[in-house]
Amino acid sequence: LVQKAKLKTKEQCAEIAAKVIGVSKNKINFSGADDSKIPCYTYKSGRYTVSVTKQGGYISYFLKSRISESTELTNEQGVKAAEDFLDDLGILSMKTTYYENIDNVLTVNFAYNDLDVCCYTDLIKVSVAMDDGEILGFDAKGFLVNHYDRDIPEADISQSRAKESVSPRLEIVSGRLTLIPTDGLEEKLCYEFRCRAENGRNVLVYINAQTAEEEQILILVESKSGTLTV
Repeated sequence: LVQKAKLKTKEQCAEIAAKVIGVSKNKINFSGADDSKIPCYTYKSGRYTVSVTKQGGYISYFLKSRISESTELTNEQGVKAAEDFLDDLGILSMKTTYYENIDNVLTVNFAYNDLDVCCYTDLIKVSVAMDDGEILGFDAKGFLVNHYDRDIPEADISQSRAKESVSPRLEIVSGRLTLIPTDGLEEKLCYEFRCRAENGRNVLVYINAQTAEEEQILILVESKSGTLTV
């Protein structure tokens, strides 16, 4: 996404940084330049640190340094606050995947949804203070590095055929198409089946949509603090 974008000036990026945190440009101070994988300009304003890409002027990340004193919101309310924030930024087609509450801050993971195919590599994280719903963090580095206009292939096998590759000891609850990353830095089109094991534990099973082979199994850990995979 970043590589094809037009180069922005330091002043233009400062305006973008100021807008995302809701302050005037004269309250933004230049902090430094980063020429690593995603070249950025970094700015500070009060408790905020904001990083803006030199190409395209995209927000790479921002952080607000403050302690969330308590958890007054439900997880659902925290997720809604994160979703509303992405909408305000004009970032569309992102779907909530997993979230976790640590020290009264809910971090919500979003993945890009391309024509109903969940692209797990195109990741954005939003952190919400659970005492009042304030957005304390935004991290789009995974999305900026990995997102591009994909030509997603058609699945060679149907979802019902892919179900046959799931262990009969698992009860299939739901299924959808996903793109998952491989160790070789490629992507594979898979059916993701959310299943329930005999011991009541929830698992995710990934069946290759071209070969019907099992690619991966993840345990879904669900608790009051959130939902994660291991």
